[in-house]
Amino acid sequence: MSAEFIINDDIQVNLEESEIHHFKTGRTYPIGSNESELLKYFISRPNEVITRQVLIEQVWVSKGIYVEDGSLMQTISICRKALEDKTGMIIVTERGKGYRFAGQVTQDKERALQKIKRRQESEEAEQQTANSNEENTKAESAAPVDKKNNLLTLIALFIIAAVCSHYLFTYLNRNSLGEELTGQHFLSCKIASDEFTFNELNNVTLYEHKGRKIIIDNSGKSLSFPSDFTGVTCE
Repeated sequence: MSAEFIINDDIQVNLEESEIHHFKTGRTYPIGSNESELLKYFISRPNEVITRQVLIEQVWVSKGIYVEDGSLMQTISICRKALEDKTGMIIVTERGKGYRFAGQVTQDKERALQKIKRRQESEEAEQQTANSNEENTKAESAAPVDKKNNLLTLIALFIIAAVCSHYLFTYLNRNSLGEELTGQHFLSCKIASDEFTFNELNNVTLYEHKGRKIIIDNSGKSLSFPSDFTGVTCE
Protein backbone atom coordinates (compact mmCIF):
# COMPACT_ATOMS: atom_id res chain seq x y z
CA MET A 1 0.00 0.00 0.00
CA SER A 2 1.22 3.49 -0.84
CA ALA A 3 2.38 5.69 2.01
CA GLU A 4 0.71 8.86 0.67
CA PHE A 5 -3.00 9.60 0.23
CA ILE A 6 -5.23 12.59 -0.50
CA ILE A 7 -8.49 12.79 1.47
CA ASN A 8 -11.41 14.91 0.24
CA ASP A 9 -9.16 16.66 -2.32
CA ASP A 10 -7.60 18.75 0.46
CA ILE A 11 -5.86 16.63 3.12
CA GLN A 12 -2.53 14.96 2.36
CA VAL A 13 -1.74 11.97 4.60
CA ASN A 14 1.92 10.99 4.47
CA LEU A 15 2.37 7.81 6.49
CA GLU A 16 6.08 7.65 5.71
CA GLU A 17 6.71 11.12 7.14
CA SER A 18 4.06 10.64 9.87
CA GLU A 19 2.29 13.90 9.12
CA ILE A 20 -0.99 15.26 7.79
CA HIS A 21 -0.92 18.40 5.63
CA HIS A 22 -3.88 20.59 4.60
CA PHE A 23 -3.44 22.14 1.14
CA LYS A 24 -6.01 24.91 1.56
CA THR A 25 -4.88 26.27 4.94
CA GLY A 26 -1.24 25.17 4.81
CA ARG A 27 -1.47 23.63 8.29
CA THR A 28 0.54 20.47 9.07
CA TYR A 29 0.03 18.05 11.98
CA PRO A 30 2.52 15.37 13.14
CA ILE A 31 1.07 11.95 13.99
CA GLY A 32 2.47 8.90 15.76
CA SER A 33 2.81 5.29 14.66
CA ASN A 34 -0.53 4.31 16.24
CA GLU A 35 -2.35 7.02 14.29
CA SER A 36 -0.55 6.02 11.06
CA GLU A 37 -1.53 2.36 11.49
CA LEU A 38 -5.13 3.27 12.32
CA LEU A 39 -5.49 5.54 9.27
CA LYS A 40 -3.84 2.94 7.02
CA TYR A 41 -6.37 0.34 8.17
CA PHE A 42 -9.30 2.76 7.77
CA ILE A 43 -8.21 3.82 4.27
CA SER A 44 -7.93 0.19 3.17
CA ARG A 45 -11.60 -0.34 4.16
CA PRO A 46 -13.55 2.78 3.10
CA ASN A 47 -17.16 3.09 4.33
CA GLU A 48 -16.90 -0.21 6.18
CA VAL A 49 -18.21 -0.30 9.76
CA ILE A 50 -15.39 -1.71 11.91
CA THR A 51 -15.84 -2.69 15.53
CA ARG A 52 -13.62 -1.40 18.29
CA GLN A 53 -12.31 -4.88 18.97
CA VAL A 54 -11.14 -5.32 15.37
CA LEU A 55 -9.42 -1.93 15.41
CA ILE A 56 -7.65 -2.74 18.69
CA GLU A 57 -6.45 -6.05 17.30
CA GLN A 58 -5.13 -4.45 14.10
CA VAL A 59 -3.41 -1.44 15.67
CA TRP A 60 -2.06 -2.94 18.90
CA VAL A 61 -2.61 -6.69 19.40
CA SER A 62 -1.03 -7.46 16.02
CA LYS A 63 2.16 -5.87 17.41
CA GLY A 64 1.96 -7.81 20.64
CA ILE A 65 0.57 -4.87 22.61
CA TYR A 66 -2.56 -5.36 24.70
CA VAL A 67 -4.60 -2.24 25.51
CA GLU A 68 -8.12 -1.20 26.47
CA ASP A 69 -10.70 0.98 24.69
CA GLY A 70 -9.12 4.15 26.11
CA SER A 71 -6.08 3.86 23.86
CA LEU A 72 -8.30 3.46 20.79
CA MET A 73 -10.40 6.47 21.77
CA GLN A 74 -7.27 8.60 22.26
CA THR A 75 -5.81 7.53 18.90
CA ILE A 76 -9.07 8.33 17.08
CA SER A 77 -9.19 11.73 18.83
CA ILE A 78 -5.64 12.55 17.65
CA CYS A 79 -6.51 11.48 14.08
CA ARG A 80 -9.65 13.64 14.05
CA LYS A 81 -7.69 16.64 15.32
CA ALA A 82 -5.02 16.20 12.63
CA LEU A 83 -7.72 15.78 9.96
CA GLU A 84 -9.59 18.82 11.39
CA ASP A 85 -12.59 16.51 11.59
CA LYS A 86 -14.38 18.21 14.49
CA THR A 87 -17.83 17.10 13.35
CA GLY A 88 -16.83 13.47 12.77
CA MET A 89 -17.63 13.50 9.05
CA ILE A 90 -14.44 11.67 8.03
CA ILE A 91 -14.10 9.18 10.89
CA VAL A 92 -17.77 8.53 11.60
CA THR A 93 -18.95 7.05 14.89
CA GLU A 94 -21.58 4.36 14.32
CA ARG A 95 -23.22 4.09 17.74
CA GLY A 96 -23.30 0.59 19.13
CA LYS A 97 -21.35 -0.74 16.14
CA GLY A 98 -17.96 0.91 15.83
CA TYR A 99 -16.40 3.36 13.36
CA ARG A 100 -16.56 4.03 9.62
CA PHE A 101 -14.09 5.90 7.44
CA ALA A 102 -16.16 8.15 5.12
CA GLY A 103 -13.40 10.24 3.51
CA GLN A 104 -12.94 10.29 -0.28
CA VAL A 105 -9.45 8.92 -0.87
CA THR A 106 -7.23 9.35 -3.92
CA GLN A 107 -3.51 9.21 -4.67
CA ASP A 108 -3.65 11.79 -7.47
CA LYS A 109 -2.03 14.80 -5.80
CA GLU A 110 -1.96 16.96 -8.95
CA ARG A 111 -5.69 16.46 -9.50
CA ALA A 112 -6.41 17.47 -5.91
CA LEU A 113 -4.27 20.62 -6.21
CA GLN A 114 -6.01 21.60 -9.47
CA LYS A 115 -9.43 21.18 -7.84
CA ILE A 116 -8.35 23.35 -4.91
CA LYS A 117 -7.05 26.03 -7.31
CA ARG A 118 -10.31 26.04 -9.30
CA ARG A 119 -12.34 26.22 -6.10
CA GLN A 120 -10.28 29.15 -4.80
CA GLU A 121 -10.60 31.00 -8.13
CA SER A 122 -14.36 30.45 -8.07
CA GLU A 123 -14.59 31.74 -4.49
CA GLU A 124 -12.50 34.81 -5.37
CA ALA A 125 -14.71 35.55 -8.39
CA GLU A 126 -17.84 35.25 -6.24
CA GLN A 127 -16.31 37.54 -3.62
CA GLN A 128 -15.40 40.14 -6.27
CA THR A 129 -18.95 40.02 -7.63
CA ALA A 130 -20.37 40.42 -4.14
CA ASN A 131 -18.05 43.38 -3.45
CA SER A 132 -18.99 45.00 -6.76
CA ASN A 133 -22.71 44.59 -6.04
CA GLU A 134 -22.22 46.07 -2.58
CA GLU A 135 -20.35 49.08 -4.00
CA ASN A 136 -23.08 49.64 -6.61
CA THR A 137 -25.75 49.48 -3.92
CA LYS A 138 -23.86 52.02 -1.80
CA ALA A 139 -23.41 54.31 -4.81
CA GLU A 140 -27.12 54.13 -5.66
CA SER A 141 -28.02 54.88 -2.05
CA ALA A 142 -25.60 57.80 -1.89
CA ALA A 143 -26.77 59.44 -5.15
CA PRO A 144 -30.06 60.90 -3.78
CA VAL A 145 -28.21 62.13 -0.70
CA ASP A 146 -25.58 63.86 -2.88
CA LYS A 147 -28.28 65.57 -4.95
CA LYS A 148 -30.03 66.76 -1.81
CA ASN A 149 -26.74 68.05 -0.37
CA ASN A 150 -25.95 69.90 -3.61
CA LEU A 151 -29.36 71.57 -3.57
CA LEU A 152 -28.97 72.58 0.07
CA THR A 153 -25.50 73.98 -0.67
CA LEU A 154 -26.86 76.03 -3.59
CA ILE A 155 -29.67 77.45 -1.48
CA ALA A 156 -27.24 78.29 1.32
CA LEU A 157 -24.90 80.11 -1.09
CA PHE A 158 -27.80 82.14 -2.48
CA ILE A 159 -28.96 83.14 1.00
CA ILE A 160 -25.41 84.15 1.97
CA ALA A 161 -25.05 86.21 -1.22
CA ALA A 162 -28.37 87.94 -0.64
CA VAL A 163 -27.59 88.74 3.00
CA CYS A 164 -24.12 90.02 2.12
CA SER A 165 -25.57 92.22 -0.63
CA HIS A 166 -28.13 93.68 1.74
CA TYR A 167 -25.61 94.45 4.48
CA LEU A 168 -23.10 95.82 1.97
CA PHE A 169 -25.67 98.23 0.65
CA THR A 170 -26.69 99.26 4.18
CA TYR A 171 -23.07 99.83 5.15
CA LEU A 172 -22.31 101.89 2.07
CA ASN A 173 -25.47 103.88 2.48
CA ARG A 174 -24.55 104.78 6.08
CA ASN A 175 -20.96 105.82 5.29
CA SER A 176 -19.26 108.31 3.04
CA LEU A 177 -18.68 105.60 0.49
CA GLY A 178 -22.35 105.88 -0.30
CA GLU A 179 -21.59 109.17 -2.01
CA GLU A 180 -19.50 107.31 -4.60
CA LEU A 181 -22.41 105.06 -5.62
CA THR A 182 -24.34 105.82 -8.77
CA GLY A 183 -27.97 104.71 -8.72
CA GLN A 184 -30.33 103.98 -11.61
CA HIS A 185 -34.02 103.10 -11.43
CA PHE A 186 -35.66 100.40 -13.58
CA LEU A 187 -39.16 99.00 -13.80
CA SER A 188 -37.80 95.45 -13.72
CA CYS A 189 -34.64 93.36 -13.88
CA LYS A 190 -34.74 89.84 -15.32
CA ILE A 191 -32.26 87.23 -14.09
CA ALA A 192 -31.27 84.52 -16.59
CA SER A 193 -29.91 81.90 -14.16
CA ASP A 194 -31.28 78.77 -12.49
CA GLU A 195 -29.12 79.33 -9.41
CA PHE A 196 -31.61 81.68 -7.74
CA THR A 197 -35.12 81.14 -6.45
CA PHE A 198 -36.39 84.21 -8.33
CA ASN A 199 -35.84 85.30 -11.92
CA GLU A 200 -37.23 88.83 -11.85
CA LEU A 201 -37.24 91.90 -9.56
CA ASN A 202 -39.66 94.83 -10.03
CA ASN A 203 -39.25 98.52 -9.25
CA VAL A 204 -35.49 98.14 -8.98
CA THR A 205 -32.69 100.50 -8.04
CA LEU A 206 -29.29 99.51 -9.45
CA TYR A 207 -26.08 100.63 -7.73
CA GLU A 208 -22.56 100.20 -9.10
CA HIS A 209 -19.42 100.34 -6.98
CA LYS A 210 -15.86 99.15 -7.66
CA GLY A 211 -16.68 96.62 -10.37
CA ARG A 212 -19.83 95.17 -8.78
CA LYS A 213 -23.51 95.87 -9.26
CA ILE A 214 -26.25 95.63 -6.65
CA ILE A 215 -29.94 95.59 -7.49
CA ILE A 216 -32.58 96.11 -4.80
CA ASP A 217 -36.35 96.08 -5.30
CA ASN A 218 -38.93 97.99 -3.28
CA SER A 219 -39.42 95.03 -0.90
CA GLY A 220 -35.74 94.93 0.09
CA LYS A 221 -34.89 91.84 -1.98
CA SER A 222 -31.39 92.26 -3.39
CA LEU A 223 -28.77 90.65 -5.58
CA SER A 224 -25.04 91.39 -6.01
CA PHE A 225 -23.01 90.39 -9.09
CA PRO A 226 -19.90 91.42 -11.08
CA SER A 227 -20.35 94.38 -13.43
CA ASP A 228 -19.47 92.23 -16.46
CA PHE A 229 -22.09 89.57 -15.59
CA THR A 230 -24.53 89.34 -18.53
CA GLY A 231 -27.18 87.25 -16.82
CA VAL A 232 -29.14 90.28 -15.51
CA THR A 233 -31.13 92.51 -17.88
CA CYS A 234 -32.80 95.66 -16.50
CA GLU A 235 -35.41 97.74 -18.37
